[in-house]
Amino acid sequence: MKRVGSFLEWLLPHLIIVISVMILTFVIINFFNPYMQFVENRFTQWLLVAFGVLSIVSSCLLIYRSRPRK
Repeated sequence: MKRVGSFLEWLLPHLIIVISVMILTFVIINFFNPYMQFVENRFTQWLLVAFGVLSIVSSCLLIYRSRPRK
């Protein structure tokens, strides 16, 4: 059970980074091509940008803390 928890602790930050980059990509695509309407509401766009940036920062910090020490 400890190996599963350790694996999830390693996997989850990486998945959050991937999903956050996808959200930021959708916002950027929506900015350049609004007719695709990936994100329709301006408030939602800024909320998604904040989520993406904060998730990337949080995940990077967690990955840094979980690295093995020499």
